[in-house]
Amino acid sequence: MEGGQLAKPKVIAIIQARLTSSRLPGKVLLPLPLAHGMPIISNIIQKLNRSNYIEKIIVATSNTKEQDKLIDFLKQSHIEYFAGDENDVLSRFRAIALKELPDCIVRITSDNPFIDIPILDDVIEKHLKSYFDYTNTVGLPYGMNIEIFNGNSFLKMSERDDLSEADREHVTYKFKHCNDFKTHSLQPLNGIDYSFIRVTVDTREDYMRAALIYSNPDYSKTNRSDLQNVLFFYQKFKFLFDSESDN
Repeated sequence: MEGGQLAKPKVIAIIQARLTSSRLPGKVLLPLPLAHGMPIISNIIQKLNRSNYIEKIIVATSNTKEQDKLIDFLKQSHIEYFAGDENDVLSRFRAIALKELPDCIVRITSDNPFIDIPILDDVIEKHLKSYFDYTNTVGLPYGMNIEIFNGNSFLKMSERDDLSEADREHVTYKFKHCNDFKTHSLQPLNGIDYSFIRVTVDTREDYMRAALIYSNPDYSKTNRSDLQNVLFFYQKFKFLFDSESDN
């Protein structure tokens, strides 16, 4: 602390990533937009770098041979990463948290390339000012909601002796299913629910939809946030968001 000012909270983002998706293998390295765009994971990192709060971005992947291509890409791109247990994602986050000792962790999954940075920064700020262990958002399009948790709270949670397989696979499961933690759900859109709009990338159809949004000339307009771009595209091409079960 200098000049009577409090130290700035250390906020890091951890991106879960792997190439072994059963529905869309290798998706994190697929280009957005199609053909000549950056890989999905690079698009995510580029956006997170615009945050006013996030100090460091680390990719958490597994140490299996199937991830070699991803790790090679991360090394060549000078992207910090940690490779750990394939199934115990919680242990990967714990290893990173023990090394970095952050005040706050933003959890990102590599199949969600649409991140509204103004909303993210607002949620980080509100979380830092609160007394909650875990904060998430509701009501954003599917694939755009945000999860943030305190570093100390996470380390305490990760030491518990009652962790289940679900806890180890889904990282924040215990926060949401245990009364020992103070959690809070924010509605950034004041009660408006856009969760029916799907922009996660889990299937070929999801990827093609995301590629179309990214390739739309309007997407490059700097005065629009990701949420505004997604909603603009949805209004013009609602049929592209129809449930696959309707076919």
